[in-house]
Amino acid sequence: MSKKHVMYTAVSSVLLSSSLLLHSIDADAAESAKVTATSLNVRATPSTSGAIVGKITKGNTVDIVDESKGWAKITYSGKEAWISSQYINKTQTNSTSTANSTSKSAVVNASSLNVRSSASTSASIVTNLPRNSKVTVVKVSGSWSQVKTASGQTGWVASQYLQAGSASSAPAKDSGSTSSQSAVVNASSLNVRSSASTSASIVTNLPRNSKVTVVKVSGSWSQVKTASGQTGWVASQYLQAGSASSAPAKDSGSTSSQSAVVNASSLNVRSSASTGASIVTSLSRNSKVTVVKVSGSWSQIKTASGQTGWVASQYLKADSGQSSQPAQSIQITKASNLRSQPSLSAGIIRVAKAGERFKKVGETNDWVQIQYSASQTAWVSKGLTAAAGSTTSASLPSSSAALKDKIIVVDAGHGGYDPGTSGKSSIEKNLALTTAKLVASRLANSGANVFMTRSNDTFISLSGRVNVSEAKHADAFISIHYNASTSSSANGIASFYYSEAKDKELAKYIQESMAENAPSMKDMGVRFGDYYVTRENNQRAVLLELGFLSNAHDEQIVSSNAYQQQISTGIYQGIARYFAANK
Repeated sequence: MSKKHVMYTAVSSVLLSSSLLLHSIDADAAESAKVTATSLNVRATPSTSGAIVGKITKGNTVDIVDESKGWAKITYSGKEAWISSQYINKTQTNSTSTANSTSKSAVVNASSLNVRSSASTSASIVTNLPRNSKVTVVKVSGSWSQVKTASGQTGWVASQYLQAGSASSAPAKDSGSTSSQSAVVNASSLNVRSSASTSASIVTNLPRNSKVTVVKVSGSWSQVKTASGQTGWVASQYLQAGSASSAPAKDSGSTSSQSAVVNASSLNVRSSASTGASIVTSLSRNSKVTVVKVSGSWSQIKTASGQTGWVASQYLKADSGQSSQPAQSIQITKASNLRSQPSLSAGIIRVAKAGERFKKVGETNDWVQIQYSASQTAWVSKGLTAAAGSTTSASLPSSSAALKDKIIVVDAGHGGYDPGTSGKSSIEKNLALTTAKLVASRLANSGANVFMTRSNDTFISLSGRVNVSEAKHADAFISIHYNASTSSSANGIASFYYSEAKDKELAKYIQESMAENAPSMKDMGVRFGDYYVTRENNQRAVLLELGFLSNAHDEQIVSSNAYQQQISTGIYQGIARYFAANK
């Protein structure tokens, strides 16, 4: 997922200066390679489930630090990162290291810069240099520079934190509150740190679209003030210029408190307005709460039992006085318009096909309110719906009959020397294979022609998986994975599509059915995902993430036989319902 950069003058000057420095010094002998993919994901770990930290476009040259099992280690933005070896073309570059007589002077352009024993973020730290320390650049290799300090010590530093020549010793300019700028977080989860360093302690964690005020820029870091008043440092590349007001969020106060209901399968209530805060309790869908205060994208609430805490506002909806009974599933009996409001004059979101199923969340007059997506509801004429499983809905095409002779490719992610992610006691490749076999069995028992990309612990390349899908002319390709995050609080299940026209509807059916069958898991909804097996697949394809192994609660659930039965049933039913509605 591409990141938009916030361009500040200070950041631009650092990048320009670093660029000049890199071009003025000869590179050391290194094994280089050119990127052959249109856009190559750079990942934090050597796995297709590793977090994407950036992208490199076709034709760019990278320096290979190391290689392991189909992955190449590179240095990206001063950190170790990994790219797939199958999308690079190696070339050997040889050049002479600069001699002392032609060495260049530079100054440190970071608040604190580690000097390491070798060109790697995992290498031991020789010393630490403060801003404006003068060094002599002896050699450049990739994105690293070998330097000699004023005290005679030698080591390696990230080139981006050096500036050619002798810079002013004045501290970086502080924009001050009078000229502060607004910005929004452009990453799924952004750590706010106590200082401008990836090794600094984490103050808090901000979700995507959180609004912040940029107080100061130093190198590639920005000092920000959050909506809740906390101050810390973030990587500037994960901020996007915004026009949000820096005024504090309006406090609704107890005199104007509002009632709301939970609009997620499970919602964590936290001790403060941060995903890193401790969990006070967890609320199920349709639980009633009182909103006491709103701050940024968070709401302070009081539960029915009297507990107080903070929740993400997006998972609350205004209480319309409906019963808090569990949501009922309804089925569309005839093609019908899904509207934004309970009125024939309201805007049409889309046309629902006969056989589609939704969760009913409300009703007024002759209209039924349904859960259209994880964050959006819609309205449909009551006369065009029936309770799922009723006589009326039973007259629709049989789900199992709709699968007869359909060609389904079930893809168990990872395998062989590629373990995927792992938890304390679980490995992704093993769980994925277990789930895939259960799904394949259920599909085959309903008359589908099922093919598995792997049925044992074997490594299959991404292109090999896609080849199976296209060679079999699959009616559906289902890739099964388990998730991970740097935040241990991340949890839930999600369905990913690449092509909105080709894949999204299938993903929607599967996600809805999984959420019905596995109510203990957070419903993260249907999302766009730029994954090779869906992007390069000419057949209908979805990728499923069935829980976070980095979350202790999720790992415990997904490892159980009960969950494996529930989630495989949900996937099977979702596929069946899709084909029943699209005969």
